[in-house]
Amino acid sequence: MVVGLQLHHPDKNAPTPPEILEWHLKTPYRELVSSLNYAAVTTHPDIAYAISRLSSFHECYMPDHWAATVRMLRYLKGMKNLALILGCN
Repeated sequence: MVVGLQLHHPDKNAPTPPEILEWHLKTPYRELVSSLNYAAVTTHPDIAYAISRLSSFHECYMPDHWAATVRMLRYLKGMKNLALILGCN
């Protein structure tokens, strides 16, 4: 996540615009965060904090939450060629 990024829960009393409701139907936010959580648990503990923050918005995500999640995917894509090799050979 970007240093200093402030993600906020939207106001539950305010009506949600129809374009955001339609966007919610098309965006697989929950599925993506769940997949990233699996990656954090199994192979990438370095993203665990960011994923825990993003998973707190499962019920009320907005486009800025989606952008932060996509940023995590880009981070993982950039890390795919790096590896930690254990052993003396």
